[in-house]
Amino acid sequence: LGEVPLAVVQPTDGAVLAEPAAAEALAGDLRALCTEKLARYKIPIRFEFREALPRGEDGKLRKKPLRDEYWSDGYWGEGSKIIA
Repeated sequence: LGEVPLAVVQPTDGAVLAEPAAAEALAGDLRALCTEKLARYKIPIRFEFREALPRGEDGKLRKKPLRDEYWSDGYWGEGSKIIA
């Protein structure tokens, strides 16, 4: 059926990763914001929180390593926390 929208998020406050209730609350807030701003088919089905995202030497986000995790390793990558 194609790709499934997934948001990989690096929170500014690491406490979100430690507290499941806080992570779920943040996922709910993000989902509400996306619902308000995006078309329905663009709203992420899942939110994945990580302590750090891959970045190049210039500080820019490197999307290819993120994509490679999901395309080569099946649907979910390792070392991440999934919030439905």
